[in-house]
Amino acid sequence: MLGLGRDMPVYAYGEGTAERASALGFRCVSPLDGGTRVQLGDDLEILSIAADTSVDGVSQCAFLVETPWGRMLDAVDVKDSDALREAVSAWRNGGVELAFVPAGGSVQWQGYFNQMDAYESVRFLEWLRPGHAAACGGTLSLHAPPRAGALERYPSGFNDWIACGRVLPEGVELIDWPPPFAVELTGNGHVRVRAGHRQNTTAAANSRPSVSATAATFFTGYKPLAPTIAAGPSGMSGLAGVIDAWRPFCETIVSMGGELAGLARRCAATANQTPAGRLAPNALAVLRTAPRSEALERMLALIPQGDVDPDTLEIAFFDLAGACVAADPALDEEVRRKALVALDVDRAVMRIAFEHLAMASKRLLPASAAAEALERQVHALIETLPGRRPRLSPNHVLIERDLLEQIGRTPPNDLAAILVCAAPEKVRELPLTGAELAVLDLLDGRTGAEIVDALCAAAGMDRATVEAALDAFIGRLFRASAQLLTWR
Repeated sequence: MLGLGRDMPVYAYGEGTAERASALGFRCVSPLDGGTRVQLGDDLEILSIAADTSVDGVSQCAFLVETPWGRMLDAVDVKDSDALREAVSAWRNGGVELAFVPAGGSVQWQGYFNQMDAYESVRFLEWLRPGHAAACGGTLSLHAPPRAGALERYPSGFNDWIACGRVLPEGVELIDWPPPFAVELTGNGHVRVRAGHRQNTTAAANSRPSVSATAATFFTGYKPLAPTIAAGPSGMSGLAGVIDAWRPFCETIVSMGGELAGLARRCAATANQTPAGRLAPNALAVLRTAPRSEALERMLALIPQGDVDPDTLEIAFFDLAGACVAADPALDEEVRRKALVALDVDRAVMRIAFEHLAMASKRLLPASAAAEALERQVHALIETLPGRRPRLSPNHVLIERDLLEQIGRTPPNDLAAILVCAAPEKVRELPLTGAELAVLDLLDGRTGAEIVDALCAAAGMDRATVEAALDAFIGRLFRASAQLLTWR
C-alpha cells in the first residue's frame, strides 16, 4: 500500500483498519462495514458482505460486484457460514452470473483453515447456483506439494479443484481455465473467457510504486525474508527483533535513505518501526520539518551494531545520530539545535523504556491482583505521609513546557510539563499543571507535614484542602510508577 499515492481512495474493512491506513499517510480513508455500497464510476457498484473472522481474529468479507452486464461474487478468502449465506440469499439461483470461490483452504499455524477448501466451495456453489463458477488465483500461486512435518498454505491445487467442480449441478458452468485468465460479462447471463494478457511493459514501468518493497518492509517493522511477519512488537519491546532481522542487510538499507525519509514524511510516527523510529521519535519529528535533511535519511537507515542494551545504544545509535545531525549541511542552525535537544530527550526516554521492560519481565502477580496490592500500598503510604519524607527518584524524565516546544510539540495551555516514568504495563507520560510542577520541587526530603506547611504559605489555602490535594497527587505519582518516589 505504501507504493500507492496518498490521495488514492482507501476503503478499510475491520476494526482499527481505517486508523492504520491513515497512519500510512492516506488522505482519503473511509471505513467499510458489512452492507456498505461503494459506487465506482457510472457502471460499477461494489457491496461489501460481512463474513466470519479468520482463525487469528482478522475481519473478513466478500464482495458483490454489480455491473450493467451482470453480477459477480468475490468470495475467495472467506469461510462458508450461515451469515454469509443469509447475506447473499437474495441472489441465489442465477442472480449471480459469475462466482469466484476458494480452491483450497489456507492452513494456518493454529491448525485451522481460513477459507473454504475445494469441497466446501462446491457445496456453497450447489446452494448458491450461480451461472458460472471459477477458482481463486491461489490454485496457481500458492499451491505446493505436501511435505512431511509442514503446514501448506494450499494442500490442494488446480487439478483437485477441477475434480471437485465436475460434480456441480446442472446450470452451473465451471470455468476450468487455470489462472491467470480474463473474463467478460456479455449480458444475458453469458460469460466470455480468454487467456490473461501480459501487462504492457511501458505501462508497467510507468505504474511502478515510488517505494521499493524492501524499504516499506523495513520501515514498517516486518522481517526481510518473511515480509508478512512482524520482526517484533511495536515500540522498544520489538527493537531487538528488528535489529537482529535486518543486520545482514545494513548496506542495502543505507542505499534506501531517501525512500525511508519519504516514508517518514508521509506516515504517522506510529507507522515508523525502524530502529530510529523506536529510539528517536522526537528527533525525527524535528528533522521532518526541514525541507531536506541528510541526517533524517542516515538516521532512518541506521541499524545499531552490538548488544541491544542502553549502554551500547548510547554509542551505537545516539552518538552516531548526533554526529549525523551535527554534520548535516542542509540544516539551518535552529533546526539543528532543536534536533540535538530532541535527541537528548530521546536518549533519556530510551533508558526509561528499558526500565519498563525490566519491570514487565519481573512482574509475578496477575494484573488484577497487582492493582489490588498497589491500592493497599497507596493507602498505607498516604496514611503515614505527614511523617514520611517522599523524594523524587532519578528514575524519570521531566520535560518542561519550553523543552516540549523546542522539540516540536504543541502543549495545551494548562500543561506545564510531562513526567515520563516506567511502569510494568508501559512507559507512562504524566501531564503536570504548574501547581503540580511546583509540588515536585518540594519533594526534596521534607516531611509530608512540612510540604503542606510550605504549600499553605504559598497558596494561602486552608490546611485540609492542601492535604487532600497533596494526598491525591502523591497517590497519582505512586500509581503511575513505584519507581517515581523514594520514602523514608
